[in-house]
Amino acid sequence: MNELNIEVPEDISIEFDKVPSKDWQLLFSRFLRREIEEIKEINSIVSKSKLTEAKAKELADEVSLSIAKRLLRKWFEMLIVVDANVVFSALIKRSKPLRVFELNKIFNKFEFISSEFLFFEFGKRVDKILRFTQFSNEEFIRVFSFIKEEIELIPFGTFKDKVEEAKEKSPHLKDLPYVALSLKLDCKILSGDKNLKKCLPDRVITPSEAMEILFGKRTL
Repeated sequence: MNELNIEVPEDISIEFDKVPSKDWQLLFSRFLRREIEEIKEINSIVSKSKLTEAKAKELADEVSLSIAKRLLRKWFEMLIVVDANVVFSALIKRSKPLRVFELNKIFNKFEFISSEFLFFEFGKRVDKILRFTQFSNEEFIRVFSFIKEEIELIPFGTFKDKVEEAKEKSPHLKDLPYVALSLKLDCKILSGDKNLKKCLPDRVITPSEAMEILFGKRTL
């Protein structure tokens, strides 16, 4: 694997220092692959313009640097912690929780992350979910695989230092990992849990609110 060294603004560097480098690598690599295509496209447009070769290269370098700085800030703004409530709802029927994942696949506005315990919790409830799901077996497997690919799981060690603080703010024990991860990375939680929304109104966004953000009707 190649190594990439970049300089980042001090305020962003502080955020990086909060989390082990191996965890940032997991998160940032997927985001970078997607965003690098934008740089390639712009460079392609510049190269086909009627500018001189030297001027075209200068402009391309300036554009690339500008995009690199912007995508770092954009990445932090995009991080959203997904809780089990949203995943379970998405596996029951074609409703707003599932639409959020599908729309984000198109608009790429969110970078979904979650606790490594997410699918362990799913395993404990899978029988109940299968009893209530409106999807056929084939559809269920497809939807589950799709959602799983959209979420990056973060090791407990990354946010364990926020567990005690999360205990004071979580309405239920099951919410602890998601609240702790949200506190660690200072990002929102995507959840349809009304109790969690009531306890943390400024930190939790509902599927309906997420759809409004995806359609540009509100900001995060």
